Amino acid sequence: MPQEPAAAATTASSPFYQRAFPLLPASTTKTALLLVDIQIGLNTHDTPYYGRERSNPAFETNISALLAAVRAFNARSPSTSITVIHVYHRSSRSESPLYPGKASAKIMPCAAPEGDEAVIAKTATSALVGTELEAKIREAGTQQLLICGIATDHCVSTTVRAAADLEVCVDAGGESKTTRDGVWIVDDCSACFDNHGSFDAEVVHKVNVESLRGEFCEVTLGEEVKKVMLA
Repeated sequence: MPQEPAAAATTASSPFYQRAFPLLPASTTKTALLLVDIQIGLNTHDTPYYGRERSNPAFETNISALLAAVRAFNARSPSTSITVIHVYHRSSRSESPLYPGKASAKIMPCAAPEGDEAVIAKTATSALVGTELEAKIREAGTQQLLICGIATDHCVSTTVRAAADLEVCVDAGGESKTTRDGVWIVDDCSACFDNHGSFDAEVVHKVNVESLRGEFCEVTLGEEVKKVMLA
């Protein structure tokens, strides 16, 4: 009987993959967390516009836990606080759940902005096109940028690639790092869809994460962020 193929590695513990750069403590490394399009309309439970199945059923729980940990870190370490930026999509298509004015275009409760966290609207696939996001990242002197959200194969992936190409992260001296250096995708805090049954949503997610790994970013998980970056 043929064996099932091994699942793709998602952490640095894999013997088959060596990270190009490490995840660093936020206490010594200026860090930003970018949450992309975590909107009610990107939810197959209520509005199956983008697909019948969404990957990562624990997405909302993972996002909520990550944000809570980041906010707790910021409360106890205000001098080295993490820049939190929420980006949401404004669709030009009236039938879209993300069309301005619809309740489904609102940010999900699990990722609702708090306090002085920045909120940026976008109309392109990349959060770095036609917005002030790049300027905010650079003004903050960001050395490592964590990106997560929906959908892995669309706006999240496009934003990761753009961040790498634009070299938005800087080193300790303020100089731009080389392409992907400093850019991360938080695997279990991202999700995507099955394209209405064309492909399994989990497969779409894994393939897209692996296509980014090492070339445009490195890959981490929410628990690793909490243990390493927020310690």
